[in-house]
Amino acid sequence: MSSRVTIALVLFALLLTGCYEMIAWSPDGRYLAFVGPGDMKLWQWDTETSQTTMLSDKEILACKYLNGGEAILLAKQHGQSDEYLDLVQLDLKSGDLTRLAEKTLAYSYDVSNDGKRLYYITERFPENLPYRTSEIHERTLGDSSADMVLLEQKETIGFVSVAPRTRRILFTNAEPEIKVSGSEREAAEAVLLLDADSGAIETILTGPPGRSLWWPTWLDEERVIYLLDTEESDEVGVLYAYSMKTQKSIKLLEHIQLMVRPSVSPDGKTVAVTAMP
Repeated sequence: MSSRVTIALVLFALLLTGCYEMIAWSPDGRYLAFVGPGDMKLWQWDTETSQTTMLSDKEILACKYLNGGEAILLAKQHGQSDEYLDLVQLDLKSGDLTRLAEKTLAYSYDVSNDGKRLYYITERFPENLPYRTSEIHERTLGDSSADMVLLEQKETIGFVSVAPRTRRILFTNAEPEIKVSGSEREAAEAVLLLDADSGAIETILTGPPGRSLWWPTWLDEERVIYLLDTEESDEVGVLYAYSMKTQKSIKLLEHIQLMVRPSVSPDGKTVAVTAMP
């Protein structure tokens, strides 16, 4: 059986038309939380009853389930800047809000499958240095002192995704390697893998020169999905699946909204994406 057929059997696409900044699966796979188009408020869709319910009237940009589905991570704009986010925890039973992190890099965070560890990227501007540094943080929720810097480097890094069962973290380099193509020099972005236990870093995937890689996200411990922009548009992309075993990518879907991160269901069999009409 070819890898394309295998992917087709285990991966079903749930296409939600609209402009959701983020879609998040509940741990039991029943609910989808999303940011409502137009009102930027938190909504939840029941996949069994098709009922939609507003969970919060606060204006947010993104969301993610925490603590076994008992809470949701809300991402709010930091001040007037669209480059940074403040991350807040919403308790679904009490409605209480708890601030988790401030001024994190926009759209560059993830939560472990058990909802107990938060990963995010921040930037620092060291004194007397001509560049800024980027840091990947790991925070154990419920313990305000358990915030660990896993990686610090002077290159700007983007996105972050933690593996389903291990502390392996995907991220992209926003200042990509320059590759020579004929007589021209074009940038080629890469997806890198950080092993938080050993500290080892390796490049697992390099995109075509001049193209942008978006939202590298674990499908399971051996496969990664990502979006690649098109030559025709910087808003619409193509969804691919990459196998670390075969080191090959296959195309899954076209006409996908680039600004929205694909969300993988807890069992790894369904991916929610936002399709362009």
